[in-house]
This record gives sequence, C-alpha cells and structure tokens, in this order.
Amino acid sequence: MKSSQPVVARRVAFHIYSLEHGGAERVTSILANKLSERDIEVTVFVMKAINCNSYRLAKDVRVVNVSMDPALENTGTGLLFNIRRLFVLRRLVKEFSPQVLYTMLVRGNVIGSFAMIGSGIPCVVSERNDPKYDVVSMPWRILRRIAYSVCHGVVAQTPRVEQWLRHNTKASTIKVISNPVEYPVPDGSPFIEVPSHRGPMIVAVGRLCPQKQFTHLIAVFSALTREFPDWWLAILGDGPDRESLATQISDARMTEKISLVGRVGNMSDWYREADIFVMTSRYEGYPNALIEAMASGVPAVSYDCPSGPADVIQDGVNGMLVEPDSTDELERKMRLVMSDSSLAAELSERALEVRELLDPDVILAQWLSVVNLYISSTAYK
Repeated sequence: MKSSQPVVARRVAFHIYSLEHGGAERVTSILANKLSERDIEVTVFVMKAINCNSYRLAKDVRVVNVSMDPALENTGTGLLFNIRRLFVLRRLVKEFSPQVLYTMLVRGNVIGSFAMIGSGIPCVVSERNDPKYDVVSMPWRILRRIAYSVCHGVVAQTPRVEQWLRHNTKASTIKVISNPVEYPVPDGSPFIEVPSHRGPMIVAVGRLCPQKQFTHLIAVFSALTREFPDWWLAILGDGPDRESLATQISDARMTEKISLVGRVGNMSDWYREADIFVMTSRYEGYPNALIEAMASGVPAVSYDCPSGPADVIQDGVNGMLVEPDSTDELERKMRLVMSDSSLAAELSERALEVRELLDPDVILAQWLSVVNLYISSTAYK
C-alpha cells in the first residue's frame, strides 16, 4: 500500500505468537478491540492454543491458530517448522486479504515479513523490547536485519529503540509509537483479592526475572520499614526468580511485610488500593505497568532505565525518576513520597494526564497511518 492517498480501513490482521500475559499481547488486544468497535474486520493469527488467551478480545475479532494447520503436523520446532510456518501464514493471511498485517516480536516479525513478500499485502513489524538488551540468537538477528529491509515499515516504542534500529538494521521506514493505556485497566484472570486492613501499600508489577531487579526493591523497602512500619510491599507477577526472591525476603525477616502475590488479572483493584508504584527494571521495551499505574492515579517512582520511563515521567512533576541502579536514590525518593501526602497527591493528579497522551484512539490512528489508513467517521457503532 504505497499510495499517497489515504484509504479507509476495512480489514486488518495481526500476527503474534500467543495472547498470553505480556506487553505485545496487551497492545495487540487493545488495537484489535478498538478496530472491531469501528466495524473493521480483524483477524489475529497466533501460534499458541487459542484457549490460552489472557487478554479479552471482542466477540467479532477472529483468532486463527496457525499451529493447528495440517501442513505443520510432525515438523518439530526447527528450521523445517519455521519454513512451513511461513508458507502456512502466507496462505492464511491471503485468504483473509487484509489491508495490512501487523506483526509482533522478532520471530513473528521475520516470518511475517518474508511471508508477505510479493503478496501485495504490506507487513508492518514492531519491536516490543529494547533490542540493545533483548537476547536474540545470531540467526534471528541476521534474519531480522534482512526482514526489516523488505517490510513496509517498523514500529518502535521509543526514540532510543528507533536509533538502535537505524544503526543495526536495514529498516528504511521507522515510526515511533508509544503504547496505548486503557482506563480503567481491563480485568482478566486470575482474580486475586487485595488484602484489607494491611496499611499503606507499595505495588510493583512484572515478571520475576533479573530484568526487573526486584532484589533492589526488596532491599530498599526492608530498610524503609524501620521508618514506616505500617507499610507493606506487594510484588505482582511470576517467573524463574520466585524462589530466590522468597529466600531474600525470608533472610531479611520481611515475610510479614513483603508478598510475592503471583499473577494477577484484576489489576484495576490493586492499582485502586495502591499508595505508590515502584519500578526497578534494568531495561524496558515500554513500561506498560508504569503507564497503567499512572493512568490509575498511583504516584510512581521508577528507575530512569532504557527505554520508556523518561518518555512519560517528568521528575518531580508527575512521578519520580531515579538514577538507574542507584538504591540510595531509590530509597530517598521513596521516602519522600511515603512521608509527604501532599506530594503524593500532586504526583497522582499529574500522572492522570497519560490517559489523554496515550489514549488508545490516538495510538490506533498512528498505527494505521504507517500504511496510510484511517478510520471513517461513519465507522462507529
């Protein structure tokens, strides 16, 4: 779709590995649902079982499980599987004949780009993490470099990622588009009740893995409890570091003050009860939990890590930015917010501005503009 004339969106497709928990999955579901609300036909091609979906899709959004195609039987998971997957995806997408195929994550981007060559259907790929830190094997890095030169365009979440792509791939068209934020935050499963009568609560959200550096937060909060004995910390998420984090909490004698809650679907309930949100990531693709917390009016304290926090937080205005990995500064700024209710209220009020800045309708228009599509004013239900 190289025409300079804008075209009304009628049929749009997405390609992603699954619709389980994750930032790319969340963005895909938001965009798909917004398109469906406007009577646009939407198909989401996935590689993992449909009944594993964690994000709710509108009833009119069609989900196609590519892995169930007979052509992929008995092909394992190696090179042959991915070659066949490419041709299966090409056939299935052409049957739907969308005006654009949006792909998510490196492998999906590579396969989608190559699948659409010569099909007449533009493919727009999307980097969903900071590629400088995201571990990708050498074969996929080489294939990404080629794929990004043949696709219609690349979506980067931050200017930092855009610069990396310009220096490390052959992408010719790159557009920076922030992630959308929905308010209220949509609920999913599992439902975990927020404990009552436990005092002021600090919330942190993310996969329990080295990237999120929850070890920093546990250590800092443990020190702060001497000054703030009524506060407690809830860490929402699951992952490979759960056992080691539990040991750290136990060794610090913080089992009554720090809870590893696990995966939570009813995030809106937890944000509503939270007094502070803290993010200690080493890096981010885009901090979805941070923008959800801000949209919910939770005062945020975040490491100024690459990429994303500094794109939404003005230090001391609508949140607190902390020098990356500086536990001393993290402790100082957490103490400021915990001890000053007026400051917390000001940060909360200004944080709400992300609702307008990252409104899903605004972000959707930017995605469509990559291929010169737009939503007709008569396409609203």
